[in-house]
Amino acid sequence: MYKLGDFNIRATYSNGFKAPTLKELHDDYITQIGGGPWKHYYGNKDLKPQKSNYYSASVEYHASNLQITVTGFYNRIKNMIALTEIPTSAEDRLDEIEASMQHKNLSKARSFGGDISLTYQILSSLAIGGGYSYTDAKRNIRMIRPTRIICSTPRSMEPHSIMPIGTSMEPCVEKV
Repeated sequence: MYKLGDFNIRATYSNGFKAPTLKELHDDYITQIGGGPWKHYYGNKDLKPQKSNYYSASVEYHASNLQITVTGFYNRIKNMIALTEIPTSAEDRLDEIEASMQHKNLSKARSFGGDISLTYQILSSLAIGGGYSYTDAKRNIRMIRPTRIICSTPRSMEPHSIMPIGTSMEPCVEKV
């Protein structure tokens, strides 16, 4: 972290490694989840380890009653391990299995995005804040996290909404 007046500047790099699990390599089972279709899951002994490089940078501004944080990130993944659907064999179709699944390595994946958050101290015992996050993945999968108005601790949002938005306010207790 580098401090410059009312600003804090941060940068991060990390290198990741994930070995395939025994389940991803060797399992061979048939299951039905919640009354859904029967699926056959196959292990894949040819899986390679997943490796990643993650970069992020952020700038924070702190004033007497205002805090603003802006963060950006980029994540590059090689040999990403993902569960994929494969063709169902004639034998499995005779057993009324509707889908076959297997973990495979995707050649490359990447995601990038950013966050912005703002907190404003209205009174010594009341603050209001909000935030916005954006993520873009290689396959153009876009996820937008909720904007929140909070005081002190964020409240959880409705997990089943496409774009959940929620608010909550509570008196802030001054910490001694």
